[in-house]
Amino acid sequence: MKRLTLTQQERDALRRVQDLLSNTDWAQDPAAIYAKAIELLEERLLKDKLGAKKSEQTEETVGNGRRIPKAVRHAVWQRDGGCCSFVSADGHRCGERRWLQFDHRTPVALGGESTLANVRLLCRAHNLFEAERVLGEDRVTRARERAERERARHSEAKAREAARAAAREAKARAAEEKARLAAEKAAIQERDADLLSALKSLQFTPEQSARAAEATADLAQGPLEPRVRAALKVLTARLATKQDFSKTETKPAAPKSEAA
Repeated sequence: MKRLTLTQQERDALRRVQDLLSNTDWAQDPAAIYAKAIELLEERLLKDKLGAKKSEQTEETVGNGRRIPKAVRHAVWQRDGGCCSFVSADGHRCGERRWLQFDHRTPVALGGESTLANVRLLCRAHNLFEAERVLGEDRVTRARERAERERARHSEAKAREAARAAAREAKARAAEEKARLAAEKAAIQERDADLLSALKSLQFTPEQSARAAEATADLAQGPLEPRVRAALKVLTARLATKQDFSKTETKPAAPKSEAA
């Protein structure tokens, strides 16, 4: 028997399930929880394959065309034991439990109905074998090719729709980003308006005021006066730096005196 190894994510999920089952006697028994999980998964998969249980559906025993009523699906599954019902010429039953399909003994193309007597479980290989035997290999091949083309068209249509949806989503995200940036720019302009106006009244140029606003952006949400003082400090520091630089410029050398 193989041991079951859980990832950390699966261990965390198991702990959460144990917490939910804390009022039961088997909450701390991982084997019991695993068995119950398999039971519930089997029920879910059977419901997906066969449809609702009889208690959840109306009793319909004859389908329309290829559609097989849920009641017939359940009855066929029970009758055939959930495995392929094909029996060979020597009396051997296939019994495969994987890749099962509902097959019409008399094909719908030949007037067969979706009744309990006319529907059976076959594995994929024996379903194809019976179709070729009854309808002929050429006809089955053409039908299969039509089905493949239809699936391809359906896949292409889904891909195109997915591409269009992705394009719409990208366009919407771009529009949201543009609106966000515009809102941020408007908010910055609104925050800086009072500062720029104050600096303009002090005869600073628009370029100087813009640099001071950028340098004091972290004070934009507070009162105006501290930000104006900080902006003046930035601007006066730059002016002082320029003045110091002009003082250190190289002076022209004095002319040499003529030799006596």
